Amino acid sequence: MKLRQLVQQHAQTFPWYDALIRESGADAGRLDTLPPMTEALLTRHYYHDQQALPSPVHSYLTSGTRSGQRKCIRYSQHDQQRYLQQRSAIIQHFCGTQYTRACADLGTGHAAATAGQIFKAMGCQVELIDFTLPVDAHVEALNRFQPEIFFTMPMILDRLIASGKLDFQPRKILLLGDVASAHWQASILACFALPPGSILDLYGSIEIGAIAHYRHDIERYVLDDYLLPEVVAPQTIYPDAHHQGCGGLLLLTSFARDYFPAVRFVTDDLIEGFAHEIVDGKPRHTFSRCLGRFASEYKHGEKINLCDISDAIAQHLPLRRYDLDDGNGSLTIRIGGDSVDAATLKAIRHDLLARNPDVAQMIASGLVADIRILCVDAQDIRDQASKRRY
Repeated sequence: MKLRQLVQQHAQTFPWYDALIRESGADAGRLDTLPPMTEALLTRHYYHDQQALPSPVHSYLTSGTRSGQRKCIRYSQHDQQRYLQQRSAIIQHFCGTQYTRACADLGTGHAAATAGQIFKAMGCQVELIDFTLPVDAHVEALNRFQPEIFFTMPMILDRLIASGKLDFQPRKILLLGDVASAHWQASILACFALPPGSILDLYGSIEIGAIAHYRHDIERYVLDDYLLPEVVAPQTIYPDAHHQGCGGLLLLTSFARDYFPAVRFVTDDLIEGFAHEIVDGKPRHTFSRCLGRFASEYKHGEKINLCDISDAIAQHLPLRRYDLDDGNGSLTIRIGGDSVDAATLKAIRHDLLARNPDVAQMIASGLVADIRILCVDAQDIRDQASKRRY
């Protein structure tokens, strides 16, 4: 399918997208003229739209938009089949055929909902761990089932290991959701006494589906071949950004999505080392590493929108400056100025988690660390709290 045909297809499915293309004067056959699909644009037109679609849909919810409502992302049956085929092929090639027990502990979302189907198609016995259970129940399930293939998120795996109670020996570990640095992966291999190449880092999003996977033989991430990627300076999408660091924003156009207008979708992920090269005799797009997220979403098991944090603080501590630190596997909100009474801090935390119930549940289950709120000297607060720091 050519780009013009893809744009026309989405314009026919989504009247708002048709109007957007017309109003912008874009040339449907020229990628650089088409409007980027930002979170603000999709919140206005897609995430909460109840438009009837031509055929049955698979709907998935994720937390946090500026409106305070959860996002709803829809897949057609064809979308779903293409995702399962692509992700299954990568996982099965990595795992081989000798393993028979697979477990997924992924929280919520599209990957969590489809992991069981992928493993069953591989002929595995499958255990899916409910993210609402406390962390000790996750550990008990893993120790009892003894999976050879374990599919999880880095943040969850950290919490499981920190329990000190794990007693199982995975042979292959599949990762999704958080940045998994080379040093972190090396520590996981050492923890489970696994040889190099035993971890598969998958990269995806609920909007696009499968995006890329890490190839140990070339030490690069390879993007799926139905994607047309772009890497642009953050200022291209966010004119007020003052990004001075490495990498650029990844934009994706997908030729494998019917029920999401994936044309120049702004992933808000910073990547570096982007290249177009020959892999296995075919031209492929690759990159060296994902640096994390840019702009207004912070990842704490599930996404927390910056607007939710700002609203909670503005309600209880108006005009107080703050910044955020989401390193070391936790999210810390630092508020500048005089000390704040415990009741106010508790109210801020309560309001924030009320807007992000999946994050609240993952904290209650012990899968991610609690959100910390603390007071610091006002002079220590970093400006531009809404911009990611790389």
